[in-house]
Amino acid sequence: MNHMLKTALGIRSLAAVLLAGAFGPRGDALTVNAILNTLTPNDFFTLANQPVPENEYALLAVLPEELRTSYEAKSGSLKVITTPAGETGMDSPYSQVGGIEVDAFSKPIAKWTAETTMTEAQQRELQAMVLNIRGGAITGNGLEYIRNFVVNWLQKIIRQAFTDRYELMRGETLTTGQLMLRGGTIDFSVPSANKFATRTGNDAYGGSNSMFWRDMRAADAIVGVTRTRVMSMNTLHQILDSTVSPVAVTSETTSAGGNIKIVTMRRLIGANQTLSTDQRDGYTLVGYRRTVKIKVGKNYADQQVLPDGKIAVVGGNDVSLTMTDGTVVVRPGLGRTHIGPTVEGDGRPGIWLSAHTPENRPMHAIAQGASNGLTILDAPERLVILTTAMQP
Repeated sequence: MNHMLKTALGIRSLAAVLLAGAFGPRGDALTVNAILNTLTPNDFFTLANQPVPENEYALLAVLPEELRTSYEAKSGSLKVITTPAGETGMDSPYSQVGGIEVDAFSKPIAKWTAETTMTEAQQRELQAMVLNIRGGAITGNGLEYIRNFVVNWLQKIIRQAFTDRYELMRGETLTTGQLMLRGGTIDFSVPSANKFATRTGNDAYGGSNSMFWRDMRAADAIVGVTRTRVMSMNTLHQILDSTVSPVAVTSETTSAGGNIKIVTMRRLIGANQTLSTDQRDGYTLVGYRRTVKIKVGKNYADQQVLPDGKIAVVGGNDVSLTMTDGTVVVRPGLGRTHIGPTVEGDGRPGIWLSAHTPENRPMHAIAQGASNGLTILDAPERLVILTTAMQP
């Protein structure tokens, strides 16, 4: 059990003991306000910064999150391209989630905010839980049940919003070499030779004259040792399902949530479609199907983290870094997801989270979160971007 998980469990246990001692497990103070009053700023910080499960977020292993004390996310290859769109000021109201939006872009780091109000349906569910606790239908420590409800709400709505936003940024960075923000576009200076021509018609991957194998070999020649070849699940299936450029899947692993599929495949050759013995005719590919909710006008829409028709081939160089606390970590040399400090969090690096109940509404809650973060490519030459048209 890691330290952060122990801390989170310790917080829950301590809060339950304090509340039970003060009110009793079925007391009249079974309210959201009572729960929130037991949480300190440090408790909220621990909750907001729990590790993201890499087994369901494929791109986190490529551009891992790093907490940094600087408000600036810098790289020697980073370039900012300004656009006519005006920036939103640092003091703007927090964006409502569902979706999450960039508030500002500065020096050059993006500030992301999120705010949500507990829905009427959630309030009804919570009120029903309170009635069942008071009526004896739910036994045990009632305050702990309510606390778990509130904690899960904060994790799902606020923490998930930032997790998804950063994964979207990683996907855009890896498939375009750029990042478009409200205040401008960041060009990570991926060499033009590393952005291959779009394959269309018969040359599309899966077509009768598929350029997949040629492009993969060319990408390998650029990056040398390859860490990963990642694409949308639809793109992976188009390659695997080709009848004119057939392959055999020799191994396949799917994550528990079904978001990630890792396949090892080998080219089939000849009239009898036998496995090729050429070492260049075998690859391990990663398919990724995660979608997130984004705000479009007043509504929300699903967006794939990785667009169809794009493949990111990432070089396998690792680098060792000494962190601010003295620990040494090894991470991919391509880049990182810079998570800086926030003013709301008194300059502490990481995601800031807080929640409160409006006056005279003890079963109601409003949660807010803020984070300063940006993807960074330290070695853009280690990324090759392939593009193919999708077959109908």
